[in-house]
Amino acid sequence: MLPPPAPCDRRLTMLDTLTARLPSFGRANRNGSRSASASKFVRRRGHLLRNIILIALLLLATFALLGFFAVPPIAKYYLVKTLSEQLERPVAVQEIRFNPFTLRAQVKGFSVQEKRSSQIFVSFDELLVNLEYRSLIRLAPVVKQMMLPPLATWPVAETGS
Repeated sequence: MLPPPAPCDRRLTMLDTLTARLPSFGRANRNGSRSASASKFVRRRGHLLRNIILIALLLLATFALLGFFAVPPIAKYYLVKTLSEQLERPVAVQEIRFNPFTLRAQVKGFSVQEKRSSQIFVSFDELLVNLEYRSLIRLAPVVKQMMLPPLATWPVAETGS
């Protein structure tokens, strides 16, 4: 027959009995494995959180890429096309920049020519437009601030007298 356990061994045995009887909510059991239901719960929750974070990062990256690289050429194309048709004059835009996070647009090198001449009717070097975030909700531009530096040129037509 075995001798009775020492007092410290007895505490270990009681601790082992107590932990064996308590449910392990996601924690490892004594032998290192998790219960099946706790393991599935933790795995699902981990995958759900990871998927939410990945989707949020993907949406943020798409928003940034579209805003920085797709909006400027599309805006330039439609600005030149629509203004040329409406004004019935050649319109040129050198560059458009757009920051989707600050909703700030910058138009550089804008010029409108005379109808049947190569003379410039109106031009400006730079136009800054700050939009409000309501623009995203309304899907239409809501302008907060517009700045046109004073170096814009409007040639005066010559009279023939």
